[in-house]
Amino acid sequence: MDQVLALRLPPELDDVPVTEFADRVLPMPLSDAERLAVAAVEQRIEEQASESLLAAVEEAHKSENADPPGEHQPLRRLVLATWWNFALGLSAAGERNFAEVIRCGRLAAYGFVRLGKSEQLEHAVLLAANGEAGQLVMQRQFTKAEAVFATIQRLVQDSQQIGPLQRDLLASLELESLQQQSAQAFRNGNQPQAEQLLRAGAQRADNMAAQNPVGTKGYRRWAGTAGLLRAEAAFMRAQRLMNLYAFDQVADSESAAASEAAKLLAGVADANSAAASFYSRMLSAVEQISAIMLRVLGMSFRTDKGRFRELRDSVSEARRSIPVAAGMDSSAMNEACDQLDLWLNNLQRLARPSKKDLGVYGGFVACVMFCVVLVIVVIVDRAFSLHASATVIFSTCTTLGVLAGFGLAGLKALRSSAGQAADAGG
Repeated sequence: MDQVLALRLPPELDDVPVTEFADRVLPMPLSDAERLAVAAVEQRIEEQASESLLAAVEEAHKSENADPPGEHQPLRRLVLATWWNFALGLSAAGERNFAEVIRCGRLAAYGFVRLGKSEQLEHAVLLAANGEAGQLVMQRQFTKAEAVFATIQRLVQDSQQIGPLQRDLLASLELESLQQQSAQAFRNGNQPQAEQLLRAGAQRADNMAAQNPVGTKGYRRWAGTAGLLRAEAAFMRAQRLMNLYAFDQVADSESAAASEAAKLLAGVADANSAAASFYSRMLSAVEQISAIMLRVLGMSFRTDKGRFRELRDSVSEARRSIPVAAGMDSSAMNEACDQLDLWLNNLQRLARPSKKDLGVYGGFVACVMFCVVLVIVVIVDRAFSLHASATVIFSTCTTLGVLAGFGLAGLKALRSSAGQAADAGG
């Protein structure tokens, strides 16, 4: 297909902005018969029952080849090549291959100018401009990207109409820009701003979801994306609150919302669905860790080996669900898992009885044992008429009480250490 439907820009257009093609390129003078030939090829593309525009153009090309050669063959090939490059650019946009989006958008714009298709030209120009904006965002050149976005908005306002494909593409690139700016703010240590940018993106996705019927792939994609962005913002907020020891402010319902987002995105955007599952598991672990820390700080903590094992399993499952896809920041997700593992280790350390606690426990047991032994020694002394001195009785009771009390405290410490090691190993 690449060679058969090859379309090349004239060298003089290589450095010309795509927005100026309409002023630099002259449309072909077409006769009525040639216009009918163009319309016939486009009608053939529309008649294909294909899942995508790219597949429809390819099927139309096969159908054209199956027919006996007719008139206006070079013109018909130009129509197919133009539409094929436009469809290829849309497909590349879905894969976030913005260099290919720019290349195909420019070729399609050139073809549409030559064919005198002004409405399709506007869409091709938007496609190429969106590719340029996406490339700038990926390069983190946000100031230049904002200027291109302003140009795009002007093109949209001047356009006679904008189709759903262009609207979706524009919204996707706006979300990409917000996510990249959020990541930059997070790396700069400005977590509140990073959260605010993600929530702004979630609101934009909500607006796009509202334009699609509930239950359709378009609705699931945008509603799920909104949930994913909110889950990412919630996880940032939870991390910030935990670092501040504000455990009572960590919400306990964010993980369920992230899980619902993963269900919406399943089969629609699998990489994003995996990311939502990741945040669902991590938020669940954060919520439980916050509850445990509240108990620790309230001095009512008890070691729960099953609970620790369950939490470690949750973090391990989250680590295994980290998506490996273009544009996904998996390194940050792995660092988040490492952070939770560190928190769990610290919790187990905090759960171990302190020396002060063991001292109080040993002293209490020693005091009780002293009283018990004293009573027994006095009874034995009187029963057998031993006439032991008070010094001997006191020293004997004290020695036995201390040995019993702190011996039991030592055994308790060994048992606790063994439990902690079992938890860490499990």
